[in-house]
Amino acid sequence: MLARTAFALLVVTAACRTSVPDGAERGPCYGNHTCDPGLACLSDLCVRAPGIGSGSAVPPPPPPPGPGDADCAAIADHLGGILLGNYTPKPERAQFVADMRTQCQRAGLGRADERCLLAARSKQELGACPHPLGVGDCGAIVAHLRSLPTGAGADQYLVTSVDRLITRCKNEAPSKALETCALAAQSVSDVDRCVW
Repeated sequence: MLARTAFALLVVTAACRTSVPDGAERGPCYGNHTCDPGLACLSDLCVRAPGIGSGSAVPPPPPPPGPGDADCAAIADHLGGILLGNYTPKPERAQFVADMRTQCQRAGLGRADERCLLAARSKQELGACPHPLGVGDCGAIVAHLRSLPTGAGADQYLVTSVDRLITRCKNEAPSKALETCALAAQSVSDVDRCVW
């Protein structure tokens, strides 16, 4: 009798440990708080939408995942936690979050971009994402800096501000202000005004 009880307990325990995919009934909601068609996200779980079977209309299903379906509000809020100090005034933080949300929407980021940006815990990790937001794009900066003409008679062995920026970009994510300054530079001497 004890063996049967232990076996039944084991079967019940194993049944409780089955994982349900995101968006499916009784599974966790997708990152943007939606579920598969016919389901609603309530308390972060996908359940049958209220009213099914009682003649009420079911809300339309969300469009399938694709470009531009990232949760830009969550991304913007997360970026604020990484890029702003703890004591940033509320109005400044609200403006930053609104600007980041707009940039995210304009970039048409998808779910893969969302996962990368939300997993990032530092500026460097943000810069490593395929479509970084809130930090400068090292690839664009380096490409532009390498295209700048060197002055006539310049010593090829002399380390310039361009060389220093390119080297630093390999190890650290630049700010958007640096990106703007570097991309506007028309000569090596213009780069001297850019502040990391």
